Amino acid sequence: LTGGHTGMLITRGSSDIVARGNIATGLQSDGFNIATANRVTLANNTCSNFYPIPPVFDASGKMLKDGTHPDCIMMWSEKDRPATSDITIVGNTMIGKMQGIAHFWHPTLGRDKVYRVKVLNNKVDVTYWHGIQLENTPGSEMRGNK
Repeated sequence: LTGGHTGMLITRGSSDIVARGNIATGLQSDGFNIATANRVTLANNTCSNFYPIPPVFDASGKMLKDGTHPDCIMMWSEKDRPATSDITIVGNTMIGKMQGIAHFWHPTLGRDKVYRVKVLNNKVDVTYWHGIQLENTPGSEMRGNK
């Protein structure tokens, strides 16, 4: 998965999905997005060498246009849709200009909770803010990550 904005999007009621052994490289934003989906497994995938779009500033330093905020794996739910749930993220490798694994709860933006996420035995070596961020994600488990 290379050269685009996002590598793989699993969404809109998708279920019983396994994405295994994929390589997301040379992307401008996220490697794998999981939104309003359930029973999804991401196993032994790699994210590396992302090329995020930088923000644009004027001469005074005021940001005119935001850039991309890449994540290897990003999850969210949307209000009035079935919640994203029962996600397993195991044995993946994330290296470089990105965040690792993220779920940010933004009720004002219409993003809701994600339920029962297992984050197991992943390698996260990233230069952006969060290695692993699960926010308001009930019933989740994280262990064995480096």
